[in-house]
Amino acid sequence: MRAILARKIRKHWFLVCLVLTIIVAYIAPGIGSKGGYIHPEITVKYGAVFIIFLLSGLSLQTKDMYRAISQVKVHSFIQLSTFLCYPMVMIIICHLMENLFDVGSNMTNITRGLLAVACMPPPVSSAIILTRACNGNEGAAIFNSVLGSLLGLIFTPIILYIMLGVSASVPLTSTGLQLSFTVLLPLCIGQWLQHKGYYRRLFLSFQRSPLGQCMLLLIIFSTFCDTFRSAAIENMLPSVGIILITLCGVQSFLLYSYWWLTQRKFTGHFSRSDTAAIMFCSTHKSLTLGIPMLQFLLHDIHMIGELALPLLVHHPLQMVLGGILMPHLAAWVAGSNVHATLV
Repeated sequence: MRAILARKIRKHWFLVCLVLTIIVAYIAPGIGSKGGYIHPEITVKYGAVFIIFLLSGLSLQTKDMYRAISQVKVHSFIQLSTFLCYPMVMIIICHLMENLFDVGSNMTNITRGLLAVACMPPPVSSAIILTRACNGNEGAAIFNSVLGSLLGLIFTPIILYIMLGVSASVPLTSTGLQLSFTVLLPLCIGQWLQHKGYYRRLFLSFQRSPLGQCMLLLIIFSTFCDTFRSAAIENMLPSVGIILITLCGVQSFLLYSYWWLTQRKFTGHFSRSDTAAIMFCSTHKSLTLGIPMLQFLLHDIHMIGELALPLLVHHPLQMVLGGILMPHLAAWVAGSNVHATLV
């Protein structure tokens, strides 16, 4: 019995660590919150993301990266899903919520916050790690995460204005420099090291190591520490329940929909590795770019905490759902018969 339990834990170690990470974050949020002991504004924002893209540069063959960049159909599907399909689905959900429940100031702020989440660009870390862990199209995930972040600087303020009637802007120069340092630089270093025989042998063991998943756990820990320490969460617990159920339903619906659509002939029947990248890149939203954008709404909405609350809930939720789905999707990408599990 003990041996069976040990095998189960080894097989599903990521999910076990995910639960422990959330528990520790709840018990001691001061460790990983902003300004805490591990200083996540430096170690996570720059260090963890740098390592993630360094590992990608080491593991991805250059020819595979070039091939991924040329996959226009995959890129079009992901970007249209991010900036068009997700907002349209959320508009319908929010319209139903406002008609089913009493439309008070609290519900209005919840629906406005949910609409703001739908406008956000994809992140540049979690979707890539999950795609890599599933043996998905990592090159496409990297390209679309970076492309989506850049397009978000243009399209997110426009969509926010259309859906919420407010304007927002982001510092283009600082965001571009941050993307260059945390994404492009480690990616290029990894590619350079890959073509050096000595360094390639030295770092070869890290290519399929759990280091990437460990970085994801560090990001999740920091996110939950900030979430549990946030005054917005403590003061608006009734709203959190509604937001959590709504976002969990929308996220699950979109994940299944993209999986189903990409396997149909009328969409071109994407490969399984492409599907894994599409599922994560099309449904994940960036907290790093999202919060600064929402801060520009203060002149129209005084309760910034209520507006930002759905994004604070969405960020850890997308990683938890991705972590739960990851082993099943990895087996499916590898060709195992887990169709029933995903369905």
